[in-house]
Amino acid sequence: MLKRRWFALIGAAVMMLTGRAGAAGPLREVSREAGLDRVEARGAVRVDFDGDGSLDLMLFTQKGLALYRNQQGRFEEAGLPFGRGGDGVSAAAWGDFDRDGDPDLFTTSRDGASRLYRNDGGAFVDVAGRMGVGQGGGMAAAWGDFDGDGDLDLFCAGPRTANRLYRNEGSRGRFVEVGQEAGVAETRTTRVGAWGDYDHDGDPDLYLVDGSGLNQLLRNEGGAIHGRGRTGGRDRRGGRARGYVGRFRQ
Repeated sequence: MLKRRWFALIGAAVMMLTGRAGAAGPLREVSREAGLDRVEARGAVRVDFDGDGSLDLMLFTQKGLALYRNQQGRFEEAGLPFGRGGDGVSAAAWGDFDRDGDPDLFTTSRDGASRLYRNDGGAFVDVAGRMGVGQGGGMAAAWGDFDGDGDLDLFCAGPRTANRLYRNEGSRGRFVEVGQEAGVAETRTTRVGAWGDYDHDGDPDLYLVDGSGLNQLLRNEGGAIHGRGRTGGRDRRGGRARGYVGRFRQ
């Protein structure tokens, strides 16, 4: 049953990647045609890692990360361009943090190892240490421009450490951890973090899925985020950060 569920998940991802699910018609399972019917995984991320205009697929398998290149609708395992850095990864997120036009990759694991692979025209270089995001592991990672300066910032949640929010300093070439300042530095069992502008005010808000079943929706007001009813803190434009929106029980 578990295997069938993961195969169904991969099949759904494949249909989104290949565009074979018609907008007006029913979805059709195409994993076999795409070459992914024998792949076991517990998660999937779509990304055009090689810049050819077709969405590729990164899978979380029992052995670690696996990358599959989209060859006109059929997927072939490409091998990881960053060696064996995918072993033991619990969360991964793609985003163009340096704004050079190609997606970079952040990975983290429960054992405390985090890596940031900068994509230099197809060659991936780990720059986590020099960029200030190499300390502490995690269970969740998500890119989002929370302060509206045009650079992607990084949220990372750890299973036994405080949640972290790294602000991208852009021209300084480094990230600064501002989780405490932004009000997200709680020690929780966060499993998933997702950015999205739910209130349509132009900045991304943060939704956290917690292992305890007590989830959080954190509203972003002027480039700062606060939770649990706390108020205070000012962003770089002087805006007031306030407003915990709600907690949701599953």
